[in-house]
Amino acid sequence: MVKMMKKILILGVFNLFLNAEIPQWYLKPMAVSDGFYGLGSGKDIQSAKQSAIADLASTIQSSVKTSFKTQTKRTNDALISSASQDIHINTENLKLNNLKIARSECEEKGVCYVKVEIGRSELVMQLRAQISLEVDEMKSLVSPFDYAYKKNVLYPKIVSDYALYSSLGGREIEIPKSAGKEPVLSVSFEYDGDFSKTFKNILEKTIKDNLTKNAKISQDSDWKIIIGVYRDGKNVVMDFVAKHNDVEIHNASVSDSQKPNISNTFFAKRLGVQAYKKINKWGKNLF
Repeated sequence: MVKMMKKILILGVFNLFLNAEIPQWYLKPMAVSDGFYGLGSGKDIQSAKQSAIADLASTIQSSVKTSFKTQTKRTNDALISSASQDIHINTENLKLNNLKIARSECEEKGVCYVKVEIGRSELVMQLRAQISLEVDEMKSLVSPFDYAYKKNVLYPKIVSDYALYSSLGGREIEIPKSAGKEPVLSVSFEYDGDFSKTFKNILEKTIKDNLTKNAKISQDSDWKIIIGVYRDGKNVVMDFVAKHNDVEIHNASVSDSQKPNISNTFFAKRLGVQAYKKINKWGKNLF
């Protein structure tokens, strides 16, 4: 209510300057039976609609947080309790396909007003469909590189969407209790040439330390990266072969030359970073 009064006050000053009159239906909007509405203004209908959608999201969000304080216990409360206070409605991800423009009006001075509405049952139905798609996507992400996305982005979104869905009265949906078992990636090195033990240790540690940002490293896995390191004149070349269940799915290479003023330690780290960047670039699509 305070938010709406501030919005109306600001609009009042804006429209006084333009000598335009705010519509009564905008100043005193009628409530939506078992649903939600949002109000917005702008220089044209489209910008006013976007403003109204943002206001609608804020209204739903406030309603959701209030309902969490009074909702009865449900099977998945343990899963959604941590998300209840951090729920955020992203109107881009939640497409609101059947959003209704209940009222719209443009004044002669170039100010437009829009009221948008959505029924509770329609919102619940759209959320249920969205959650089902997200769960299916999560289950399909079984590779080490995809897991980082699944764990850090997709799964928290599922939890948040389910918290919203549940608070609006949606029937219980079977969703995973966690992001699932973490898949692993094995990395092995093969050397052809005279490389010191220190060079090898630094190179391998640099690559593995960076790869752990994307995947858990293990001694053995169905997902493998084999890195061949050899000298080609003044250059050190690294060939990468990616395999899944021993079937090659990709290969690539990088090379670099060591100048006289560059230490073995620095050169090994530089090569390791280049290797990681190369692997990371194609690994997200292959793994």
